[in-house]
Amino acid sequence: MTFKYLLLAGLLISLSNVAYSTTYVVFRYDDFAADKPGVRERDIERMRVWEAEKAVDSLFEKHGVPYVIAIIPKLNGTWLAEDIEKAEFLKQGVAAGRIEVAQHGLSHTNHAKPRHRYAEFRERPYEAQLMDILEGKRILCKGCGISKIATFVPPWNAWDSHTARALKKAGFRILSAMRYHYCDSVKGLTVIPRTGGLFHLELIMEKTELAQDSIVVVLYHPYDLVQFAGKESCFGIERSGRVLEKLSRFPNVEVLTLSQLADRRDDLTAERFREAVVLFKLRDFWSNNESINLLPEHLLPGADMEGFYLSAAEYSKSLWYWRTITTAFAAGLFIIGLCVRRLLRSILSAKWGFRLDVIASLVFFLSVLKEIQIVNKGYHMTAISAVPAFVAGSFLIALILRVAEKASAARLVRIFRR
Repeated sequence: MTFKYLLLAGLLISLSNVAYSTTYVVFRYDDFAADKPGVRERDIERMRVWEAEKAVDSLFEKHGVPYVIAIIPKLNGTWLAEDIEKAEFLKQGVAAGRIEVAQHGLSHTNHAKPRHRYAEFRERPYEAQLMDILEGKRILCKGCGISKIATFVPPWNAWDSHTARALKKAGFRILSAMRYHYCDSVKGLTVIPRTGGLFHLELIMEKTELAQDSIVVVLYHPYDLVQFAGKESCFGIERSGRVLEKLSRFPNVEVLTLSQLADRRDDLTAERFREAVVLFKLRDFWSNNESINLLPEHLLPGADMEGFYLSAAEYSKSLWYWRTITTAFAAGLFIIGLCVRRLLRSILSAKWGFRLDVIASLVFFLSVLKEIQIVNKGYHMTAISAVPAFVAGSFLIALILRVAEKASAARLVRIFRR
């Protein structure tokens, strides 16, 4: 009898876990900004963007779900409060609980050095970053009629430890960026990265049951709502409405804002974010550029997690698997390099041995340097051309050993001559 009760209790617990397995969805609209007085009357494109923003807001109101607007406080010198119509739109949305305001930098201005990735904040002094963040916060609070802002969205997803420190000093508690780029310390901040766009959400709703314990942060921009010249695709208003309609029919799905999600979950830690970033950086090894694609896209590291922000445990498990596979692959390439070197040395004359090692070492360095991107605190290697680098690696090691051997021999000769 006791065993039956235990079995029944276990069944009820498992059923309750399924029942409360919830997918949290957040919609984040970036690059909302004020227009100079009279601009929309003269610029048809800006008017189309504004009409689209109001139309999407009506869709969220219709379905009774909130969303986040990441606002550029001062674009092209125009403060938010100067655009009375947009400022009033935000005030009404905030008052209704439909809109949550996030800060998207200050002016979305690129301060990066030449050949560095675009950035408004990264690689700048702490004091300069803090001053811009505080100014942007003051502009937004005044324009939206609010007293505090919880979330900061760095332009171009670019930030560093100075940014994180300045955000905490300025009273922010949430950072929302991406999982794919170099990141620095985020200790003390809740990190909720975007996981995809409207296209990604539509795709995973077609292929996946969303009733699982995960987080989906959907990012979209003005060019997703309005067709701009030079942009290949535009999601559009009608399609956005169909996505919201379909999402509303999914079981165990809850649409929240970023601060609501941060209040609901206590596992949005810096460690979880770091695990996710490292996993997706492994993509750079397997598919680092157009010249080398070692795996098809659907088999890349983290492909099964695309569109979702999963737990640190799940990222760690996937990382262990992909690190093992990558290490085995790299070791295999190195062994192939040893065999190729041995074969070539048996074919070529002895005088070519040293030259061969030098040439192959140059190949190694060029394949590595080719993929280096300049980021915070110097150079950060995000990807390497895997095949030539690891095959040539054996030649490089042989060259180093050869030089070290000759140097040691020369030193011994000098010692004995004394």
